[in-house]
Amino acid sequence: MPSVTFLDGTPLTAAQMNQVGQDSDWITISSFSNSWSAGTVTPAYRKVGNMVRLRGRVTGGTAGLTAFALPSGYRPLTTLTLATSTVAATNSVQIDTSGNVQPTASANTSLDSISFYVD
Repeated sequence: MPSVTFLDGTPLTAAQMNQVGQDSDWITISSFSNSWSAGTVTPAYRKVGNMVRLRGRVTGGTAGLTAFALPSGYRPLTTLTLATSTVAATNSVQIDTSGNVQPTASANTSLDSISFYVD
């Protein structure tokens, strides 16, 4: 049986092969803090292999404070600050190693451009 490889020909490790095709499907975010709530598009997260993706919008909370937290297994290995947008401007979202997601503006903040690897 031929080995499974990346496009460059590098063989996948056993751990990488176990992750190929694993998909959590979209999980709706329903618990918010610091006056944050779901925006015009329901926020959700998903993990495919070792990549986490976010989608939807959050709104109304206190800028710089946690809107929601990602569960174990969906958290980055280092704190990330990622560019995103509000309805009217560019924004950023910080995600720490505890899974806390903190938009830097309280406007209707999009999560659609956010993705990161967990290992």
